Amino acid sequence: MAYIGGDSSVCAVEFHTSDEKIVGADIIVGSKAPVRAFVEAIAHASSVVINETQSESLALPSASFTTDKTSVIVVGADDATVDKLLANKSLYGAYANVMTESGVSAGFDGFISAPSTGANDLPSVVVNGKAAVKSSPDNLTAPCTHLAFFEKGGKKGTITAEQAVEKVVAIAGESKAELAAALLKNVKCSVVTSVGDVASIA
Repeated sequence: MAYIGGDSSVCAVEFHTSDEKIVGADIIVGSKAPVRAFVEAIAHASSVVINETQSESLALPSASFTTDKTSVIVVGADDATVDKLLANKSLYGAYANVMTESGVSAGFDGFISAPSTGANDLPSVVVNGKAAVKSSPDNLTAPCTHLAFFEKGGKKGTITAEQAVEKVVAIAGESKAELAAALLKNVKCSVVTSVGDVASIA
C-alpha cells in the first residue's frame, strides 16, 4: 500500500494482485484529503497498473505538451508548470501520460486550475479559486520527441538516453528498462529545474 499525505489528509493506494501480478488498485481517501492528493493517487495507481499489464506502454506521472516542432513529456511537473502550459495553450496531459511507439496518450481529460470563463466550461464547484476543468485531448498525439525530468534543486541540462532510462526505471521498475531504451532511442532527454526551463523547450 502506498500513502500520499498524512493523518486524515492521507490518500492510500492499495494494489490487487493475481498470480503475483498487479491487476488493479483501490484508492482510500481521508476525510480531509485535498483533491490534488486524490489526483496524485489516481496518477500513481493508474501508472503502476498500466506498466504492469501493458508490455508496450510506459506510463509516467507527468505533464505533457505539444508545439509545432515537439511533443514533450515532463516527468514530475508541478502545478505551476501545468498553469504555465495552460497559459501557453500547449498543454496536452496534466498529471499522467502514457508513451508508446505510436505516440503519447493523456492519462486525464482535465486539470485543476482557475475556472474557465467559457459558458460551456463552467465548473459546478470552485474551491479557493480552483476547480476541476475538463479538457479534450486527442486520444493519441505525436510520439515523444523530448523527455524532461523536473527536479527542483537538480542540475539543469541535457542527459543521455541511458541516464534517462535509469530515471524511468527508478519510477516504473526494472521491467520497463528495455521498452524505455527503445522509446528513448531518438528522443532528446534533459533535466529541468524550473517552470522557465520547461517553457524554453521548443
